[in-house]
Parts: sequence; C-alpha cells; structure tokens
Amino acid sequence: MNLRWGCFVLLMLAVTSPCFANVGESEAAIGERYGKSFGQIPTKTVGGLIGLVAGGYVVGVKFVDGVSEMEMFAKGDRSDMPASEIDRLLKKNSAGEWKAELTGKPNWRRWRRDDGSAVALYDAVRHFLYINSKNFYEVKGEQIEQQEWKHGENVQGPGPTPSTFPVLTSSPSASPSATP
Repeated sequence: MNLRWGCFVLLMLAVTSPCFANVGESEAAIGERYGKSFGQIPTKTVGGLIGLVAGGYVVGVKFVDGVSEMEMFAKGDRSDMPASEIDRLLKKNSAGEWKAELTGKPNWRRWRRDDGSAVALYDAVRHFLYINSKNFYEVKGEQIEQQEWKHGENVQGPGPTPSTFPVLTSSPSASPSATP
C-alpha cells in the first residue's frame, strides 16, 4: 500500500508541476498555457518577445535556447496591478515563496524566490510585471531595472513599445480560462 501511495504521489507531482513553473518551460508548454502568439513585441533591452494574450493579460515571453527565461505580464487595459494581483501571478508562475526586496528606485518593486531561482520586477510607472529566471535576471533583468523610464516622455523603456502592445477591452478576471 505504501508503494502504491508513493507512486501515486510521484505521478501527481509529475502531472501538476508544470502548473507551477512558467519560467523554465519549453516553447510548446508555453503555447499550451497561453495559446497562439500574436507576434513579436520589440524591446530595447531584451530584444524581441513572443507576444501572447491570456486571461485579460498581454504576456511577453523571452526564450533562450527554446526555454522561457523571462515573462512579462501587463493587464490588457495597461492599468496598475494591485499587490494582491502581483502576488497571485507570482504564485501561479512558480511554486515556492517570494520575498520582497528593496530596489532603491521609487517606481520599481522586486521579489526573489526563496530558493533564489527567480527574480520578479514590477515597473509601477508602466505597470509591467517581469518574472525572470535567476540567470536571465543577472544578465538582462538588472539592465531593465537600471533603466530610467520618465513618465510622459517619448522614451522607450525596457518593455514593449506602445504601438505594438495590443489593447484588450476586458480586464483580467479572477478566474480566466487561460490563466497566466
């Protein structure tokens, strides 16, 4: 009976673990999670992102060697994300606990996974949440965070340009069909 129970638990972990980790997933797994891409989202810092729409969010994914290393989330209406929504997205993105960190910049918030495997940034001016693998953050995420985005000026920040960012008519729901 213990062997059966152990096998059942291992099987359940294998089946459910992809639900917890978006960063680190393959292009095929991301496609299954979010659906078909609407095209590229160009950025200054990280290059082109694969653009997707899911659950009222625009999602930009940066793949490195076929693996998601960074995912950017923005509400379809580009409005601010309250702390509870950011917390929900962080928890859905990967299992584990996220710990807030100081950034030294008033318009940026940062969290790090308790195991150190991921770092999240929130741009409070443009309302983008970036979830990065540790390696990606060390290479590009710090550049994203260091860029100054001057609200109201025509300067492209680290994320998508406004002209390529699709406008959605509905805001994210509590239980969307294709949840990020």
